[in-house]
Amino acid sequence: MVSTRQQAKQPAVSVNIEGSTFKGDIAQNIYKLPRGRRPPPAPVEGTIRANPAKKAYLDNLLSRYHELRKADPSYDRHMKYKFAVIHVGIRREFGAGVFDLPEGKFEAVATYLQGKIDNTIQGRVNRSSGVPNYHSFEEHRSKYGL
Repeated sequence: MVSTRQQAKQPAVSVNIEGSTFKGDIAQNIYKLPRGRRPPPAPVEGTIRANPAKKAYLDNLLSRYHELRKADPSYDRHMKYKFAVIHVGIRREFGAGVFDLPEGKFEAVATYLQGKIDNTIQGRVNRSSGVPNYHSFEEHRSKYGL
């Protein structure tokens, strides 16, 4: 007679392969091998993303906007700031994401972002004291060699 303890040790599945017998769980440990990340798709020709100098300048303006908006709590503005708000505003205003817009919209997007930067609390303080909030596209290109 087989005890319950011995029954528990017996494999639930038996697989017979010519000349050999496997007993027990066949796939006891399953490892999911990580796949390499897919490279990002190539930028669509004619979009801001395809022009590195214009993309870098808009990146710079976005970073500057976030930097100045982070200063708002020091002026007693205690609304929680969400970084995606500017992107939603651009999408609403222009109909697509910042970098997916045609290159022809670059000036309009840059002007929009510059206006947003100037309208932050810190941006208004900087303007009133004569401190520039950002530099022009031409200055950006010459400064960084783009």
